[in-house]
Amino acid sequence: MVYSVESVGVKWGTMATHRLTPEMVVEMLKENGFNKVKLFEADSKILTALAGTGIEVMLAIPNMRLAEMSGDNNGVAAYWVEENVTQYTYNGAVNIKLSGTVLDPFCYFASLILLESFLSCVCCVA
Repeated sequence: MVYSVESVGVKWGTMATHRLTPEMVVEMLKENGFNKVKLFEADSKILTALAGTGIEVMLAIPNMRLAEMSGDNNGVAAYWVEENVTQYTYNGAVNIKLSGTVLDPFCYFASLILLESFLSCVCCVA
C-alpha cells in the first residue's frame, strides 16, 4: 500500500548521551526531506541552527512550566513567548508555527513507524 504524504516531521529532544550538534541535525533533517520539527525545549543553539531553513517548528512549552502559566497573572506566559518565540520570528528567521505542550498522545503511534530510531520520536504529518 502506498500513501501520499505532504510533509514529514520529527520530534527533537535533547536528552541524549551522545548529542549531535544542532547544525548537523538540521542538515540531516534537510537531507532526508523533513520539513517539520517539534522541539521539546526552546534551546537557543537549536533555534539559531533552524533559522533560514524554512523548516516549520512547533515549540513545546515544558511541562514543568504549565502550572505557572495557567491562569497567568504575572505575565509568565508572555515572558516565555518573548524569550523563546518572538526573538526568533523576524523575517527569514525560524519558521515557528505554534507552541504546544510536551505531552503528546501521538508519540506512541510515532514509535511504530519506520523511522522510530531517528532522534527521539518521529511523526508523519499529513
